[in-house]
Amino acid sequence: MTAACFVPTTDVPADTAAAAERMHSFVCEDLQLDGVVLRWFRPETDAEVQEREAFYGLPPGHTLCFEMAVEEDAGGLPLRLGESGPLNGLYMRHRPNEVWLSASLSPDAAAHVTAHELSHAWQLQHYPEELQGARLRTFFEGLSEAYAAHAVKRLSALEEFEEAAV
Repeated sequence: MTAACFVPTTDVPADTAAAAERMHSFVCEDLQLDGVVLRWFRPETDAEVQEREAFYGLPPGHTLCFEMAVEEDAGGLPLRLGESGPLNGLYMRHRPNEVWLSASLSPDAAAHVTAHELSHAWQLQHYPEELQGARLRTFFEGLSEAYAAHAVKRLSALEEFEEAAV
């Protein structure tokens, strides 16, 4: 289990944050999503993990729950993330107004991951909860990947058109 820290948008590379914001605006309009905000995270360093464990008197390897880490004033409190491989983005049904993105993404990857995670937000608003379990996880992941690829192409074409019109 990897622990991660909240990262303020001001600490995200400007081109990455801008690409994510452009895609966020595009997708929210396209899918008619209101009130979903972007949040950023980064993996904790080993030193941060040790410092947190010492500060809270936690046994080595213990991770505080996500709920403690999502507020902007939470500083270095960790959130629990994926068990295998790097996690690029996250959307959770119990926090329906937030999409989480890795602050280490390139601008292109940030745009793609933003569209992918916002697609999950749309899915959770439009599909009954009983269809959202592990049984259909592959279907929903595929749907989000397809939508993200399509959204990236559409936004790129729109930006090229707008640039040529100037």
